[in-house]
Amino acid sequence: GCKDNLIEHNTVVQAAAAGRFAVTLWHGSTGNTLRNNIVVGGARGAISYTVDALPGLVCHHNLYFSAAGWHLFEDEKAARKRNFDQWKALAVGEQGSAKAMPKFVDVVGGDYRLADGSAGIDQGADSGLPLAYDGGVRPQGGGYDIGAFER
Repeated sequence: GCKDNLIEHNTVVQAAAAGRFAVTLWHGSTGNTLRNNIVVGGARGAISYTVDALPGLVCHHNLYFSAAGWHLFEDEKAARKRNFDQWKALAVGEQGSAKAMPKFVDVVGGDYRLADGSAGIDQGADSGLPLAYDGGVRPQGGGYDIGAFER
Protein backbone atom coordinates (compact mmCIF):
# COMPACT_ATOMS: atom_id res chain seq x y z
CA GLY A 1 0.00 0.00 0.00
CA CYS A 2 0.93 3.63 -0.27
CA LYS A 3 2.48 5.26 2.79
CA ASP A 4 2.66 8.54 4.67
CA ASN A 5 -0.41 10.09 3.06
CA LEU A 6 -1.85 13.32 4.38
CA ILE A 7 -5.64 13.29 4.06
CA GLU A 8 -6.70 16.73 5.15
CA HIS A 9 -9.66 19.14 4.87
CA ASN A 10 -11.83 16.90 2.73
CA THR A 11 -15.59 16.52 2.67
CA VAL A 12 -16.45 12.95 1.63
CA VAL A 13 -20.19 12.25 1.64
CA GLN A 14 -22.01 9.27 0.21
CA ALA A 15 -25.79 8.87 -0.01
CA ALA A 16 -27.32 6.34 2.40
CA ALA A 17 -27.72 3.60 -0.22
CA ALA A 18 -24.53 4.37 -2.17
CA GLY A 19 -21.04 3.01 -1.95
CA ARG A 20 -19.50 1.28 1.02
CA PHE A 21 -17.06 3.08 3.27
CA ALA A 22 -16.04 6.67 2.58
CA VAL A 23 -12.33 6.07 3.32
CA THR A 24 -10.36 2.84 2.93
CA LEU A 25 -6.99 2.20 4.60
CA TRP A 26 -5.78 -1.24 3.49
CA HIS A 27 -2.78 -3.42 2.66
CA GLY A 28 0.01 -1.92 4.73
CA SER A 29 -0.76 1.69 3.90
CA THR A 30 1.03 3.00 7.00
CA GLY A 31 2.00 6.37 8.43
CA ASN A 32 -1.17 8.14 7.29
CA THR A 33 -2.67 11.27 8.83
CA LEU A 34 -6.40 12.07 8.67
CA ARG A 35 -7.06 15.60 9.88
CA ASN A 36 -9.99 18.02 9.59
CA ASN A 37 -12.14 15.76 7.39
CA ILE A 38 -15.87 15.17 7.16
CA VAL A 39 -16.30 11.45 6.46
CA VAL A 40 -19.87 10.24 5.86
CA GLY A 41 -20.20 6.63 4.71
CA GLY A 42 -23.06 5.57 2.48
CA ALA A 43 -24.38 2.01 2.63
CA ARG A 44 -21.68 1.29 5.20
CA GLY A 45 -19.64 3.32 7.68
CA ALA A 46 -16.95 5.95 7.60
CA ILE A 47 -13.65 3.99 7.43
CA SER A 48 -12.71 0.47 6.38
CA TYR A 49 -9.21 -0.61 7.41
CA THR A 50 -6.88 -3.56 7.76
CA VAL A 51 -4.75 -3.97 10.87
CA ASP A 52 -1.54 -3.74 8.82
CA ALA A 53 -2.53 -0.16 7.87
CA LEU A 54 -2.79 1.07 11.48
CA PRO A 55 0.92 1.61 12.35
CA GLY A 56 1.65 5.32 12.35
CA LEU A 57 -1.98 6.29 11.71
CA VAL A 58 -2.77 9.67 13.23
CA CYS A 59 -6.34 10.99 13.24
CA HIS A 60 -7.74 14.14 14.75
CA HIS A 61 -10.42 16.78 14.27
CA ASN A 62 -12.63 14.69 11.97
CA LEU A 63 -16.41 14.23 11.80
CA TYR A 64 -17.54 10.64 11.25
CA PHE A 65 -21.02 9.44 10.37
CA SER A 66 -22.82 6.62 8.59
CA ALA A 67 -25.75 7.80 6.48
CA ALA A 68 -27.27 4.30 6.61
CA GLY A 69 -26.79 3.88 10.35
CA TRP A 70 -24.04 1.25 9.89
CA HIS A 71 -21.16 0.98 12.37
CA LEU A 72 -18.53 3.65 11.70
CA PHE A 73 -15.36 1.57 11.38
CA GLU A 74 -14.62 -1.97 10.21
CA ASP A 75 -11.55 -4.18 10.10
CA GLU A 76 -12.00 -5.48 6.57
CA LYS A 77 -10.12 -8.77 6.99
CA ALA A 78 -11.57 -9.77 10.36
CA ALA A 79 -15.01 -8.25 9.70
CA ARG A 80 -14.71 -6.68 13.15
CA LYS A 81 -17.01 -3.72 13.58
CA ARG A 82 -15.92 -0.86 15.81
CA ASN A 83 -17.77 2.06 17.29
CA PHE A 84 -16.29 5.52 17.78
CA ASP A 85 -14.85 4.82 21.25
CA GLN A 86 -13.19 1.60 20.03
CA TRP A 87 -11.73 3.46 17.04
CA LYS A 88 -10.27 6.16 19.31
CA ALA A 89 -8.33 3.42 21.11
CA LEU A 90 -6.77 2.33 17.77
CA ALA A 91 -6.02 5.68 16.11
CA VAL A 92 -3.15 7.69 17.59
CA GLY A 93 -4.06 11.20 18.67
CA GLU A 94 -7.76 10.82 17.91
CA GLN A 95 -8.80 14.01 19.62
CA GLY A 96 -11.17 16.77 18.61
CA SER A 97 -13.13 14.31 16.45
CA ALA A 98 -16.80 13.48 16.81
CA LYS A 99 -19.51 11.13 15.63
CA ALA A 100 -21.99 13.57 14.15
CA MET A 101 -23.93 14.14 10.93
CA PRO A 102 -22.93 17.54 9.63
CA LYS A 103 -25.60 19.89 8.34
CA PHE A 104 -24.88 21.15 4.84
CA VAL A 105 -26.19 24.24 3.05
CA ASP A 106 -27.75 22.35 0.09
CA VAL A 107 -26.85 18.70 -0.54
CA VAL A 108 -29.27 18.36 -3.48
CA GLY A 109 -27.69 21.40 -5.12
CA GLY A 110 -24.16 20.18 -4.36
CA ASP A 111 -23.36 22.84 -1.74
CA TYR A 112 -21.43 21.01 0.97
CA ARG A 113 -20.50 24.07 3.01
CA LEU A 114 -21.44 23.66 6.65
CA ALA A 115 -24.83 25.19 7.51
CA ASP A 116 -25.61 27.24 10.60
CA GLY A 117 -25.56 25.13 13.75
CA SER A 118 -23.63 22.24 12.18
CA ALA A 119 -21.08 20.16 13.98
CA GLY A 120 -17.61 20.95 12.65
CA ILE A 121 -17.92 24.74 12.57
CA ASP A 122 -14.90 26.28 14.31
CA GLN A 123 -13.92 22.79 15.61
CA GLY A 124 -10.96 22.05 13.33
CA ALA A 125 -7.24 22.26 13.96
CA ASP A 126 -4.78 24.70 12.45
CA SER A 127 -3.23 22.73 9.62
CA GLY A 128 -1.29 25.58 8.10
CA LEU A 129 -3.60 25.81 5.08
CA PRO A 130 -4.53 29.47 4.54
CA LEU A 131 -7.30 28.76 1.98
CA ALA A 132 -10.33 26.48 1.78
CA TYR A 133 -11.28 24.42 -1.30
CA ASP A 134 -13.29 27.31 -2.75
CA GLY A 135 -10.54 29.87 -2.07
CA GLY A 136 -12.08 31.20 1.13
CA VAL A 137 -9.61 32.34 3.79
CA ARG A 138 -9.02 30.06 6.79
CA PRO A 139 -9.93 30.56 9.59
CA GLN A 140 -13.10 32.62 9.79
CA GLY A 141 -15.20 33.05 12.89
CA GLY A 142 -13.98 31.46 16.10
CA GLY A 143 -11.65 28.88 14.55
CA TYR A 144 -10.97 26.47 11.69
CA ASP A 145 -13.87 24.51 10.22
CA ILE A 146 -13.66 20.76 9.65
CA GLY A 147 -14.05 19.74 6.01
CA ALA A 148 -13.19 21.29 2.64
CA PHE A 149 -14.92 24.64 3.16
CA GLU A 150 -14.61 27.49 5.63
CA ARG A 151 -17.58 29.60 6.63
